[in-house]
Amino acid sequence: MANTTSTEKTNPQASMAAAAPEAAATEKPIIQVVDLHKSFGDNQVLDGINLDVCKGEVITIIGPSGSGKSTLLRCLNALEQPTSGQVIFDGLNLMAPDVDIDAVRCRIGMVFQHFNLFPHMSVLENITFAPMHNLGLTQQEAEDRARTLLEDVGLAEKADVKPSSLSGGQKQRVAIARALAMRPEVLLFDEATSALDPEMVKDVLDIMRRLADEGDTMIVVTHEMGFAREVSDRVIFTEGGHIDCQGTPEELFENPPTERLREFLSKVL
Repeated sequence: MANTTSTEKTNPQASMAAAAPEAAATEKPIIQVVDLHKSFGDNQVLDGINLDVCKGEVITIIGPSGSGKSTLLRCLNALEQPTSGQVIFDGLNLMAPDVDIDAVRCRIGMVFQHFNLFPHMSVLENITFAPMHNLGLTQQEAEDRARTLLEDVGLAEKADVKPSSLSGGQKQRVAIARALAMRPEVLLFDEATSALDPEMVKDVLDIMRRLADEGDTMIVVTHEMGFAREVSDRVIFTEGGHIDCQGTPEELFENPPTERLREFLSKVL
């Protein structure tokens, strides 16, 4: 880690910032979150989040339920509108009134906890719909891309079935293929395994590991501590709507810098 100032030594979030990959110091972040706040009525869910994400980074966000993890993720592609602050994607301020949010979302893929597949469409149609309507692919181009992705996630034989005939793990693999069909620059995963039976979790995590190994930019909200430790460039621990601390997996899991993180890990590991 880089040398820290005396101020940083008393601020775990500041001192752990040095744990980001060296690219963070030289490359302009693809996502910048600046003093982000989000409230639902009187409930303040995000309380001054600051975060930079560089291309190729794999960031996992861990923390107790209600700490703001999923809300933060949903703000990154404007599924939630922040109360104040900024989310900047590739130089575009998503809070600006003239920004084309639909165009931005074509570049930021998201995989949801509960899959969010279209029940009236076949698996193939679920994957081809957005590339045809948003990217202008022909049906043949979209289907070729979709079939390749289905083969990649081990579901080539399920192209023509409806989601209702799939297991939870299969639905989530289709959802990942659907996100990848847009060839996004960033992938967001919102607790992608938490709705799955334990025996189905491995297949989904294996695909996510492969994406991380291939250099995809990923921000993953997860309760899978082993996965976070294995694949992350950086782990972020949220508590009470703010970033309590962040750093490499080794720094956070082997020598937790805050009492709150130590307490959390003692309950989940």
